[in-house]
Amino acid sequence: MFPVSLAAKAKSLGFTAQELKAMTVSTKDIYFTGVKHGKTGEILEGAHHGSRAGRWFHIDLMEQLNGATSKKEAQKIIKDMHKKHMRYKSKC
Repeated sequence: MFPVSLAAKAKSLGFTAQELKAMTVSTKDIYFTGVKHGKTGEILEGAHHGSRAGRWFHIDLMEQLNGATSKKEAQKIIKDMHKKHMRYKSKC
């Protein structure tokens, strides 16, 4: 998933609207695990909405994506972050 707030960055890297739409996931079923709090270092877990884990996952993801210099690099960042931290609630 590419955060909506970084739409201009996605466009500058060459993503099309169709590609971004194909990368979306239903947030209601997402659970984050092993997310590091950026200030305290605490390891967090929680749902996509209303959790510190979700907040810090997105902060980290956006910081990494802002540094991406190519579409391929952005895709790798997203894949790696999802694999490391995202789970579906039904599989937790």
